[in-house]
Amino acid sequence: MLRHDGESTSDPEIQAALARRSRLRWTYSVLIIGVYLAWAVTGVYLPAFYASPFLGLALPTGIAMAFAIIGLSILLAAIYVRKVDRFEDDEKRGRSR
Repeated sequence: MLRHDGESTSDPEIQAALARRSRLRWTYSVLIIGVYLAWAVTGVYLPAFYASPFLGLALPTGIAMAFAIIGLSILLAAIYVRKVDRFEDDEKRGRSR
């Protein structure tokens, strides 16, 4: 298996860490793609809902949902970075023992 720096490794701990990161990356990717697709499909089949005012404001519901999705994307990116940093800290501590 290749590490991010191009070196191959057969160390089971590194392979487990890479697999853990990969699962996390794919989980978040599938989640956000699913949310975007749900938003798009809802807009196609329920355009009147998207055009309706959000909580009585002049802002359409579809735009409010888009802002929420962008916020979710930023939040998931921040969570991913924190988790990967923790994984890397755990890996460094494990190697220094």
